[in-house]
Amino acid sequence: MTEKIIHTEDNWGDDYFSPIFGDLQSKISAEQQEETNYKMKLAAKIYQAMKARGMNQTQFAVAMGERQVSLISRWLSGTHNFTISTLIAVQRVLDITLLDVETTKSQPVVQIKLSVSSPISEWTRFNLDQYISDMGGMAITEKTIAQTVEG
Repeated sequence: MTEKIIHTEDNWGDDYFSPIFGDLQSKISAEQQEETNYKMKLAAKIYQAMKARGMNQTQFAVAMGERQVSLISRWLSGTHNFTISTLIAVQRVLDITLLDVETTKSQPVVQIKLSVSSPISEWTRFNLDQYISDMGGMAITEKTIAQTVEG
């Protein structure tokens, strides 16, 4: 008994293989393969979003303001070269993300000021490291340790 593959957004169509496909694939460059993979994944993501919203190609064409349903078929073939404008419109109509052009991901920064009111002259670097680790960790420098231990 073979195990049924569960298709997700990231592996849709990954299990397909034929001898003809294998021969063709061996003749294309890595760049061409990457482009093909993106086109196929875009098509699969659009198709999945349509199905999740209960839309067929005709309904999607109407929502997109397209007169020809055959254009939607081309989009779903995985070979279409989309314009940025079309991808933005698809995102809006289907409420999905196809383009992620954020250049930076901001990380929250928490600044904590710590004051120690008891003398720790007996502590070694190991004691300080262990204490910091036990308290959930903080960044500490040699200068901070030297000032803390001496002062």
